[in-house]
Amino acid sequence: MTHGPPKRPPTRVVVKPGESPFLALAREMVERPDGVVSLNIQSAVNRFAAPRLRAIEQLVEALGEQIENPGDQLVRAKVGAAISCWEKTCDAQMTPETLSGFEEEARELLKDKKTRPPPMREVLRTPVERRDFGYELGGDLSGIEGIWHRLWASISMDRLMSVATGESIVPQLRAEFEQQLGRPLDADEWRQLVEHAHHHCDTVMRPQWGGDAS
Repeated sequence: MTHGPPKRPPTRVVVKPGESPFLALAREMVERPDGVVSLNIQSAVNRFAAPRLRAIEQLVEALGEQIENPGDQLVRAKVGAAISCWEKTCDAQMTPETLSGFEEEARELLKDKKTRPPPMREVLRTPVERRDFGYELGGDLSGIEGIWHRLWASISMDRLMSVATGESIVPQLRAEFEQQLGRPLDADEWRQLVEHAHHHCDTVMRPQWGGDAS
């Protein structure tokens, strides 16, 4: 039996019947996040959109701080600097309507933060180079960010339910995450994740469950 040459990975997006180009791009990035097409897409996005995205993230973060610390002069100055950076980077004038939209986004982000783990980039000492598009696009929990989310949620649930160490799935999830990461979590990284998960348990989960659920 003869075998032909090994099949090469696709180097361009194949649009399936009835599929829009955008959906084809999203499917390609989910199915082959490390493939040639996905890497080219990521490179293009980073090259053209990254500076604008960073300016928006800085502005929304500053507005979030202002919402949590109204009247703080240092935070007010930070917001002003972020607005100037956004105007310069995006070559646009900030209008009251646009600013109002960013403020609403900041409120939603603050609300969302209460139900999500800390971003990996804020905890890990080395950045994760690849993006988990399955998690970002549809909340798939099988990739590296999905496992990070499940690990954080399990730590929080263990605290709420007073789960015994031998019955916890946290060690298994930690091992899965470290395998995806390619190295063990160090003591400081683990401490930050556990503290965030415990804070979530005490400030969000316990009030929802009506106190101590153990």
